[in-house]
Amino acid sequence: MSEYQHVKDDTFEPFDRMILESPRFEKDETGLPMLIDIVFKKGQHGPRIKVAVTHTHILDLSKTVSIDLDENGPTIKAGSGLNTKDLRLAQQFILLNRELLLEAWKRGGMSKLEMQPRLVKLP
Repeated sequence: MSEYQHVKDDTFEPFDRMILESPRFEKDETGLPMLIDIVFKKGQHGPRIKVAVTHTHILDLSKTVSIDLDENGPTIKAGSGLNTKDLRLAQQFILLNRELLLEAWKRGGMSKLEMQPRLVKLP
């Protein structure tokens, strides 16, 4: 399976299209119980990741939150439904990987193959 999922349906909004083209990481790669998508520098928002609010292998874009990469404590910027325990885990993951995530965001993209060896997995 490709590290990217390409969309050819014009009904998707640009942000949805961006997410579907972003590297996705699963539990065995991150140590998180939920999927995450790396968001690249496109659009008006600052650096962030998309986090699934459920513990599944299928990302439902209507059930995600956007968490910024703020060094003083990553916070949810969009979406709802992530429980407190999962938010804390996502925050820990972001702080461990902040430099890599910021580099990917600033570059406007980075392949999963390039990111994976540098990604720090939660214990």
